[in-house]
Amino acid sequence: MTVSYQGKTFPVCCSGCRDEFNENPEKYASKAAQAKDQKGKADDKPAAKGKDDGSFDGLIDEPKPRAKRIK
Repeated sequence: MTVSYQGKTFPVCCSGCRDEFNENPEKYASKAAQAKDQKGKADDKPAAKGKDDGSFDGLIDEPKPRAKRIK
């Protein structure tokens, strides 16, 4: 699955990551650009299906509060 931002396509692993990307695309686009620069490659090819390209490595989501159980 992929998402597009400013004319570029970014691979994401699932709908949750897609939604997270769409909520704050600049955060993830800049993280992907930094990772690409660190690799020293100009490879714009998306990751193979089912493969993680590491674009979101090091990012930590805030835990979502659990719903309270009603007895």
